[in-house]
Amino acid sequence: MLANVKLQFKVIEAPTTVNKVNKEKLSDDGIKGKYDESIEQKWKTILTQQPGDVEEEWNKIKTLYRKHPKKY
Repeated sequence: MLANVKLQFKVIEAPTTVNKVNKEKLSDDGIKGKYDESIEQKWKTILTQQPGDVEEEWNKIKTLYRKHPKKY
């Protein structure tokens, strides 16, 4: 006996969240200077840590550039 079975897969889309940075604020020299200094400090802390897994390092860099601009 053969059975005809139809499977329906539910497509689950990953949420796409894009953090937009207000680039106009970076045209102000005061804000741009503060932003550059804080990014440089964050880079120094990342570079002084022991390198780990590639994925961990990439996640640190991503979060640096994604979450940090929200302060400004």
